[in-house]
Amino acid sequence: MKFQTLAENYGLVFRLILLLQWLESSTPIREVRLGVLLPIGRKGFQRLGESLQYVIEPAVQHIYSQKILNPAEYNITYTIADSACNKLQAVHYTYDMRSLDAFIGPACTESCLAAGLLAASFNKPMISYSCSSLDLGRREFYFTFARTQPFTRTYFYSTPFLLWKLMKHYQWNIAGIIVVEDNLWTPIAHALNLHLTNSNMTVGYYGVYTRSTNFEYKSVLEFAKRFSRSK
Repeated sequence: MKFQTLAENYGLVFRLILLLQWLESSTPIREVRLGVLLPIGRKGFQRLGESLQYVIEPAVQHIYSQKILNPAEYNITYTIADSACNKLQAVHYTYDMRSLDAFIGPACTESCLAAGLLAASFNKPMISYSCSSLDLGRREFYFTFARTQPFTRTYFYSTPFLLWKLMKHYQWNIAGIIVVEDNLWTPIAHALNLHLTNSNMTVGYYGVYTRSTNFEYKSVLEFAKRFSRSK
């Protein structure tokens, strides 16, 4: 837990430095006001959100103590909001904090897609520590958005090739693809299906499903097991 907190602390320091350099290069600003969007209210993400919440102040003090910025010249303040990995909530708080100088977060793809557009419309920097959609790399829309973490697993130019190499290494010749229908995973699944098929491998099962309360994962796995296992 101590190591995790330390890592989160220095990760946040890095993001703060990026933001401050961005701001300093564009405006001779002395009062730096940050909006920090954390997934505190999202089930499964509370620990991440709470941990980041506790390391914001130590990260700011680290910037001062290491003389990255002089506290006599720069006053860093921040406002924390619970984006909860909910795109409507992320948009609400981004709009609510539009008078601030920059944003850190949010954490989830849908939140970044929505809030990132709003930040761009305000011409305010937004640096996230997460979010994996390829659309966030489209500079014509997300020209004020940046990420500090790469996401190869959702990069459909390389992910199919990497999975094909893995199958080839273990001499697997048949695969099953199960994917939820959305704008992130469906294109990757489609690219993987094409790559494996064109590489003389068999895709025995390709299932695309929508999110619903009556989703039966056991029946989905039964189909995958039936059609995607070697005889």
